[in-house]
Amino acid sequence: MTYELKFKGVEQDDGSIDLERLAMLASAILTISRGALQIRLLGISTERGRPTENISNALKIRLTKLKKGSTILQLECEKFGNTLVGSQGDFFKPELLEELPRMTPMSLFISTYREALTEGEKNHLDKPLLKSLKDFRKVLLNNEEVTISNRGSVKALVLKKEDFNKIQLLEEATPDPQQV
Repeated sequence: MTYELKFKGVEQDDGSIDLERLAMLASAILTISRGALQIRLLGISTERGRPTENISNALKIRLTKLKKGSTILQLECEKFGNTLVGSQGDFFKPELLEELPRMTPMSLFISTYREALTEGEKNHLDKPLLKSLKDFRKVLLNNEEVTISNRGSVKALVLKKEDFNKIQLLEEATPDPQQV
């Protein structure tokens, strides 16, 4: 599936992006997508050691185009139904096994932000994942905003600096994970 990240509100709205910022953006997206996937599969967003090859392959996101008209990055990724074949999910949450195959790393990224920013249950968030969501603000410059969308299958997400204040409050109110 194809997604667009559109950055608006900076002087450098010329269709280019600094390489260091691009690396930071890629790292932040992968960290959030990995945490969101792991919390669904394993019940916790952080796992010690290297990620499994299966999870790493499922989280492949490719930059396919950089466009002008602000700075627009076009990204592509596969649905988990094509990449997580044979993976087991949380046995106690069978609804995830129906939902997850239709999702992609980017749709998981979007839905994780939506869960953090809207009222209601926060079933797929823990403190480390909330910290990763909050740290994404480092990618934005000054009063810049980013819109993440695709061609209609997922509602566009607009992130502004003030959204990260809400996430910080949620992170502070969330208890640290406890070993069982």
